[in-house]
Amino acid sequence: MSLNLMNLNLKHFLTLSALLLGYVVSAQPTEWNVQYIKQKEYGSPSAFNPRKIDLPDIDGYTTLKVDLHMHTVNSDGDVSPRMRVMEAFVEGLDAIAITDHQPAFGKPDDWDYDQSYPQAMNEAKSRDILLIKGFEISHNQNDIGHMNVLFVKDCNAYDIPMTFGQKETHEVLLQAKSEDAWVTANHPGWPDENSELSQFWIDEIESGLVQGMEVFNAYEFYPLAIDHVRKYNLAFIGASDQHRPMNFDYDLDKVMRPMTIVFAEERSVEAIHDALKARRTVAYANNLLAGDPKWLLKLLRASLKIEKVEDRGANVRVRIFNQSDIDYILDCGIPSKLIRIPAHRYFDAERSKIDLDLQYTVTNMFIGSSECLSIPMSMIFTKQSDIDMPMADAKGVSYAGGKVLLPLVCEAGQTYYTTDGSEPAPGNGTLYSGPVALDRSCTLKARTFNGDKSSYTYEYPFIYLSAVKAKTGKGGLAYSFYSDPAIRSIVSVNDLTPERYKRSGFTAIPSLQKHEEEDWYGYVFEGWIKVPVSGIYSFKLDTDDGSRLYLDDTLIIDNDYNKGNIISTGAAYLEAGLHKFRMPYFEGHNDQKIVLGWALPGSIRFTPVPAEVFFKP
Repeated sequence: MSLNLMNLNLKHFLTLSALLLGYVVSAQPTEWNVQYIKQKEYGSPSAFNPRKIDLPDIDGYTTLKVDLHMHTVNSDGDVSPRMRVMEAFVEGLDAIAITDHQPAFGKPDDWDYDQSYPQAMNEAKSRDILLIKGFEISHNQNDIGHMNVLFVKDCNAYDIPMTFGQKETHEVLLQAKSEDAWVTANHPGWPDENSELSQFWIDEIESGLVQGMEVFNAYEFYPLAIDHVRKYNLAFIGASDQHRPMNFDYDLDKVMRPMTIVFAEERSVEAIHDALKARRTVAYANNLLAGDPKWLLKLLRASLKIEKVEDRGANVRVRIFNQSDIDYILDCGIPSKLIRIPAHRYFDAERSKIDLDLQYTVTNMFIGSSECLSIPMSMIFTKQSDIDMPMADAKGVSYAGGKVLLPLVCEAGQTYYTTDGSEPAPGNGTLYSGPVALDRSCTLKARTFNGDKSSYTYEYPFIYLSAVKAKTGKGGLAYSFYSDPAIRSIVSVNDLTPERYKRSGFTAIPSLQKHEEEDWYGYVFEGWIKVPVSGIYSFKLDTDDGSRLYLDDTLIIDNDYNKGNIISTGAAYLEAGLHKFRMPYFEGHNDQKIVLGWALPGSIRFTPVPAEVFFKP
C-alpha cells in the first residue's frame, strides 16, 4: 500500500471517529449535572386525579358517598388519619368516619383516643372531605360484639376499661344517647359466620340505643342482617372497616370500596346525621345494594334515564341510559327478556305492551336475605316525568273478616281499579281510597289518572285458595319418575307423558332420588300441603332445569324453562289447612337441582318448605 493511500484511510478513520464522538457528546443535555437532576415530567401533582362517583340525587336530596368504619395507626391500622382522608378524596367519597378501637389494646393507659380527628381535620378541610368523629367499641365478638359510636364530641369522655361486660357496654350506649351520638352494630356475621343476633344486641336495639347495622363489611356480606334492619327499622350500613392501605385490598381502577349511600338534605356532617336518623341510607359493596324498597326504587329510577319512548302500536320501543356507576341486571325469569344495563351504557329495545306487567327482579338490589327488589317492566319503560303505574304493596297486606286487604302504591292523581278484568277508568271501576278488599281469585287492574296524563294499566293476578277437607296419608309426598334416553326427549314438564313413566315412590320433600339416568328425566311430586295460618304465602322454585308449582290445581309458579338454573317466585292467599300439592320437574342436560322455598305471611325471608307440612295422598 502506498503512503498516500495509508494517509487517506487514516484521514477517513479520524473523520468518522470525530463524527461518532460528536454524536455521543451531542446526545447529552447541554448542561449535564452529574450531581442532581429533577425529572419534572416524571412526577407531578397534576397526576393526582381523583375519581368522581356517579350516583344521582333523588327527591331533592343530595346523594353522598360515605364510609363510616375505618382504622388508623392510632389503634391497629397501618396508615395515618391524614392518609385516610387522602384515600377518600382520591376515591370520590364525600365523608368518612375514623373509628379507631376503644379500648386500644397495646396502648398506654393515658392514650389519647381523640387524636385521630384533629390529625385528619386539616387534610379534610383542604380536600373538602366531611369528617365524622367516632370510635369502635371493641370486645369479645361472641359476648358483646363491636359497635361504632359516631358524632361524638370527645372520644376520651368515654372511659372504657380494657375488661368490660354487658353492663359497662350498656352504660356507654346510654352515654352516647345522652349526647345524641349514633350507634351501629358492626359485622354481625363475623367471626363465626352466624348473623343471628344475640339477646344483648336485640335488647339494645329494641331500647333504641343501636340505630344502624352493617350489611356489608369489607369483603363480607350478611344477607340475614337485611332482615334484622327491616324488622327493627335500622339504617342500612356498608363500610370498609379498613386497616391496611386501601389499594392493598381493592383494585380501585375497577371497583369502589364498600360504603353507605346517604340521601342528605345538604352536604354537611349535620345533614348526614339527620339522614341516618331518618333511615335514608342504602348499603353498597361489590355492585350490590341493600336497602328499603322505597330508596332502592328511587335510586334505580334516577339512575336509568329514559331518553326515548316510542309507541309502536302493539309494541313500545325504549332507549335507556344508565347514568350511574352501578351495573343493573333485571331478570323476569325468561332468559330472552333479560335486561342488562351496565354503568354509563345504553339499553335500546322493543317490547310488546303485553309484557309491560311482567315482574322484573333487580338482581343486585336486596330488600331481604333472599329477596331482591321486584318491579313491573312498565316502571322501567316510564319516564320520571310521566305517571308511574300503581302497584300492589304485598308487604303491607292485612286481613279482616276472611278478606285480604291489599294496599296500592299510587302517584298523585286518581287511581281506579277493577276486579272483573275490565279496563279501569274514571267511568269504569272503583276510585281507590284505601286497601282493596279481596275474598276470591281475580285479576286486579289499576290505573292512575292526573289531568290529561295516565299511567299504564297495572295487573295483579290475585289467587285466593280455600282450605279443603280430605283424608291424607302419613307425612311425605308421592312421586312418579319419568325418563327417555333420546337426546332432547324431555325439555319441558309437558314431556312427562305416560309412555315415559318408569316407577313410583315416596319422599319427604320434593327432591332428587337415586337413579341411573344422568339426563332427560323428570318427576311429578303429589300430595297435600298443610299451612299453619291463613295469609299470603310466597313460594320460590330454584330448579335446574324446569318446574311448575300447582296448589289446588291452580298454577302458582311457572318455571318451565330448559335454560339451566332459574329461580321463579309466586304467591297466593292460602286459608289455614290442607291444600292439594302438585309439582312437576324435569332435568334436561348437565346439572340438576330442586329447591322449594316459602316465605310465611308477614315475612320477607324465604326458607326451605319443611317436611312436616307435606302429606301423602
